[in-house]
Amino acid sequence: MDGKIIVMSSAGTVITQVVVHERFEITSLAWSCERFNMEEAEAGKYGGIQDYQQQHARERGPGPKSHVLAVCFKYGDIFLMSGYDDICPVMVYTTLTGLKVDWSNCGEYLAVGGFVRLPNLQCRNEVHFYSKDGSLIHWVNIPSQGKPLTAMTWGHNDKRLFAAAGRHLYVAWVSKQVAPLQFLCQRVVHRAVRSERAVERLPLPQRLRCGVKALFSPTIKYRIDPTELKMAWSISSDHRTQSRIVIESKVIRPEGPAPGQK
Repeated sequence: MDGKIIVMSSAGTVITQVVVHERFEITSLAWSCERFNMEEAEAGKYGGIQDYQQQHARERGPGPKSHVLAVCFKYGDIFLMSGYDDICPVMVYTTLTGLKVDWSNCGEYLAVGGFVRLPNLQCRNEVHFYSKDGSLIHWVNIPSQGKPLTAMTWGHNDKRLFAAAGRHLYVAWVSKQVAPLQFLCQRVVHRAVRSERAVERLPLPQRLRCGVKALFSPTIKYRIDPTELKMAWSISSDHRTQSRIVIESKVIRPEGPAPGQK
């Protein structure tokens, strides 16, 4: 099976078909374009929308921004293409299986997740970070206890990376630059204290204590009223796997008076 890209218009008309890699099956595609408009969030960070635009222009560089198409193949290879008709793509050999790829919202970093099958049939999950030119920037192992990586995505304006393997969801803090010394010290204090209440007893200035306490705030936090829960069961098609599903039931009540009432 050849790896082929079919280019279509927004109306569904087929424009062209391009064979990217003969005898290699394509599993996924990903453009490095922005998916969210972060101007509103970033404006407060830089002190105003004008400051944000200047900072964004410096990060983007001169000239129009070019997007990159990541083409993933079944056996772990990735082509980085400037377009569907790029005849000289950048080739990346990840040596991973079951690739999950996601571009950062800024379009500068490609996160590639997958697993390596060990002799005992367990999976060693890894996440690789590549630049737009295919250079390996960093890689890390995920302690997933033998289960393969099933999903991965960026979040929180490229400051978090979410990865799922087995029953666990892993959240990684991402820093694109070398973190300030103050933040690194706060992380050391956070690991040593282990309790948010104990931070108040530390002989630190109020600003530094607030920075350490912020590290105890979970990235994912959601509380559900037990009275609004219902249980359901789901059985797979092979009748071998049975899962319990928790369903949240919400009742929306009108805030104003009922019809006919004043």
